[in-house]
Amino acid sequence: MNLSSEERQTLESTARKYTSPYCDVIRVKIVLLADEGLSNDVIASRLDTPRQIVSK
Repeated sequence: MNLSSEERQTLESTARKYTSPYCDVIRVKIVLLADEGLSNDVIASRLDTPRQIVSK
């Protein structure tokens, strides 16, 4: 993935909002970690989320 700095800022803002639904925060964190080049297994481990969720 190659997120622009604007896209990354928007996603990071969403991840930090207390009013964001939990499922949205997890999805955003998955995208941000994938953009860093991490594998699905590593992302799942870091977020304590099933790998099946990460690979969607």
